[in-house]
Amino acid sequence: MPRKHVSIHTRRRNTVITIAGIVAVAGLLAVGYVTGFIGRLLPFNEEGYLRQPPPGAFTALEWSVLKQGVWPDDDLPVVPPLVKPLVGKLATVRGFLLPLHPGKAPEFFVAPKPRGCYFCYPPGISEVVKVNMSHDRKVDITDRPVEVYGKLRLAKDSTYREECLYYMDDAELVVR
Repeated sequence: MPRKHVSIHTRRRNTVITIAGIVAVAGLLAVGYVTGFIGRLLPFNEEGYLRQPPPGAFTALEWSVLKQGVWPDDDLPVVPPLVKPLVGKLATVRGFLLPLHPGKAPEFFVAPKPRGCYFCYPPGISEVVKVNMSHDRKVDITDRPVEVYGKLRLAKDSTYREECLYYMDDAELVVR
């Protein structure tokens, strides 16, 4: 059977269609990337988050100080001396949210660095602060950095180990 002759015009048209398809796919990928990038630059509008810090004099907690806390097995917790005077006072800490439950939550952990699953790669007992939202308000967990504002509380002075050494009660969140 004789081979069908394909004109140069047909080959050019097919090449143009192929290039147009590649450009279209690349354009869609670029739009998705840029939209995600721009979305991170725009203000965060999730329900339950504040746009700016709440009023009040909040003392900043530094992770380098918080990490000095320890809770030896069968012994009392040891809290850094710089943290003890802040108990019951307004404080703030920056970090990344670690969910305890799927979906919206009134409580979660905040850690200095983003992590995967809290239960798969658990941080140390002094490497997280448990956050309890004010009025049991629930918020969506975000992967963006947050500032937590609330009242600092410590774990009970007991040999029974709690999930962490530090708590922020009546908390409000600002996404950065």
